[in-house]
Amino acid sequence: MMKTIILFSILFSSMIFGQEKNQYADIYFSSKCCGTPSEEKLVSFLKNFKTQHKIKNIFVYNVCCRGEEGEYSIIIDMRSFSSNEKIKLKEGLKKTQLAYNEVYKKSREGSIMITYLDDLEAVPYQKKIGKRKIMKF
Repeated sequence: MMKTIILFSILFSSMIFGQEKNQYADIYFSSKCCGTPSEEKLVSFLKNFKTQHKIKNIFVYNVCCRGEEGEYSIIIDMRSFSSNEKIKLKEGLKKTQLAYNEVYKKSREGSIMITYLDDLEAVPYQKKIGKRKIMKF
């Protein structure tokens, strides 16, 4: 009986505390002085990623009002991705970020920054967001 209780406790605690981290990718579009960069490269990457990995839907939250010059975030919901898909997505996002920030050095557009979140409550300016628009790719 004692073995059963211990085994149950271990399994239960691993279910609660062993949940995977970094369930969301927060792509923040910042402004240098003259507005934020276009999201064209990011959308193109996500469409290609979806096709390449045969993913049914990629859910994306559009979070506005993060600054005075139109700064905003696009948050990708990665909860339904496999571990391998998350790794590939993060690698692709890093390359996309480098491409954006290369343009940033040469132009007056802003750059992008990527952080990974455990839940949506961690989004900065949470109280200003209101309703999130969910886009499907």
